[in-house]
Amino acid sequence: TISNIASLIRLDVNGARLDPIGGTPMPIDVSGSVNSLYDSHLEPRAGGGVMYSWTDLRQANGNDQNGFVLSVTAGNTPEAERCITTSSANQRNSDLAIGLNGTVAVAYVSEHANNARVMVQLLGSNGLPTSAGPIELAQAPVIGTCGIAWNGSHFLVTWDQGNSGLTPISVRARRLNPDGSPSGTEFTVMSGMAPSVEALNGNFCIAATRYATSPQFIGLWANRIDGTSGTLLDGTTGVYLGGNYVNGLT
Repeated sequence: TISNIASLIRLDVNGARLDPIGGTPMPIDVSGSVNSLYDSHLEPRAGGGVMYSWTDLRQANGNDQNGFVLSVTAGNTPEAERCITTSSANQRNSDLAIGLNGTVAVAYVSEHANNARVMVQLLGSNGLPTSAGPIELAQAPVIGTCGIAWNGSHFLVTWDQGNSGLTPISVRARRLNPDGSPSGTEFTVMSGMAPSVEALNGNFCIAATRYATSPQFIGLWANRIDGTSGTLLDGTTGVYLGGNYVNGLT
């Protein structure tokens, strides 16, 4: 292999080359800023030919590392590549808030490669689920963290999201009714990442970090949200709270 290009060359029992110089290129499509092939292996295939395997961090999968295989015939004719590292979703970054009558709402990120979702599961005061499954609130190629708060009448869930293979750049939010059902659509709070949310006097406040003109400088910003209407109280930019050289606390 050479970076993101793989070619196979056959040799006979005496070591003589059976294919042209350079070999047969494999139909592998790896793009993005991290586009190399790693951990290449060849194994004989039943009936002739070989099975070629490798891992990569292609942008199409959100720069997440995955394993692939590609079957090659005895005549050195490659077939289509296939991702083999499929499994159940990764569940992470949970947060919780207590609502009416001791109901607990747990928000978390459910993630496959290049496909992340914000989920909420309601639990009773005994910690057992009160519904058949979690509620999906949002989906994006990349979601970093999420948080949830209760203001006495509604939950508010916040999260940060970004484009495929990139870091989160936008803070989003969505209100929920006491039973966990969505109240209105999701909306943009402000630019930023790693949001945290709390409630006070019926309203919500979301704090998040944001890159300055240079990425090594990170500022802390906040935006208040009206608890009744969901209206942004500090505009689409929010309020600057301070910053320093790599300040990431919310």
